[in-house]
Amino acid sequence: IINISFNEREFHEAIISIHRLDACNQNSLVCEKMPIFSTYSRAHNYQQASLVRWVNSSDKKNRSFIYNDIANNYLFSNLITFNTENLEVENRKKFNYPIQTISNLTSNAISIDYKRLSYFRKEYSYNNFSDQSDLFLEFPVFEFCLSSGKIKRKFDFFNINNTLINSSNIDLLNPQLSNKWNINHACYSPYSDNFVFLLRIYDNKGRRISHLYYCSANGDLIHCIEGTISHYCFIDDDLLFIWGNSIGHNKFKCSYFIYKISENTIINLPKLADFKDGHPCYSEPLNSVFFDTYPNFFREVSLYKYKLDTEEIEKIKKIRIPLKFYGESRIDLHPRINKKGNILSFDTYNKFNNSKMQAILKIF
Repeated sequence: IINISFNEREFHEAIISIHRLDACNQNSLVCEKMPIFSTYSRAHNYQQASLVRWVNSSDKKNRSFIYNDIANNYLFSNLITFNTENLEVENRKKFNYPIQTISNLTSNAISIDYKRLSYFRKEYSYNNFSDQSDLFLEFPVFEFCLSSGKIKRKFDFFNINNTLINSSNIDLLNPQLSNKWNINHACYSPYSDNFVFLLRIYDNKGRRISHLYYCSANGDLIHCIEGTISHYCFIDDDLLFIWGNSIGHNKFKCSYFIYKISENTIINLPKLADFKDGHPCYSEPLNSVFFDTYPNFFREVSLYKYKLDTEEIEKIKKIRIPLKFYGESRIDLHPRINKKGNILSFDTYNKFNNSKMQAILKIF
């Protein structure tokens, strides 16, 4: 279990610690208090913290994780490999690019332009850096290898813009749009190296329209849908579970729906029609999507499970979030399910010191 804690007075200072689950308390999922390993990051934001991720490996003796960091005002990522037996650091590797997501299958990562992202979505970027790789001057999104550090698939501004012009007749070279777009929410398929990302364009009032892009393993870039697209997850290599709408499919009401990439078609989900925006994640063993809700009038947020084959909806948790957490500092639960489908982790707050924390819930 990876935990992140930070000093609220010095918000950008974060301690990343790794804890074992206490073998004597598996039913209650209590973590051992003392970490088996800890390190430090100066890159931290309210919504995605330092983006700490385990790196997929068949080597159980040496485990690796990666996270974003800042030094001398420069944004980058660190990869640390440690020995699980003696807890010694085996290797440290620095990349000149921050990560947004990493592949579950290969040692590849996606990087995006966080400086541009900070113009409109500060809570998803980092406010305490001023410098980043010059690659972002030409390529706002690209893939790099965690083994070699080499750049793999990369998409320059003109490639993205030409696809946008052909599909939506929108030109980012228009002076009115030059600094009013960003890229966010890159997400790998869990079954291949295909990935998706959002291009978001803002008007003079800060309102946004989202464009979903799909990148195949051979580097083809496809503009999929446009509308009020918020969050999504892969169900399989061809299906996305999305909250939002799609103008091109005449779906104007925002709700959850399934998008089939190969056919450019959508499947409406009537039983979820009244659910507002949330953060979905898919569990293949359970054939279910877990998602959260934003606070209601009583500051209550909930976790739900939606079974795809039966359309059964189950509320599994309800939490009341204090008024202290709102706006950019809000607490979104961001549910995350493990591969077995038996443990769900999510973000919440510690009622004893009124700070943010990660919680874990045993599903079965």
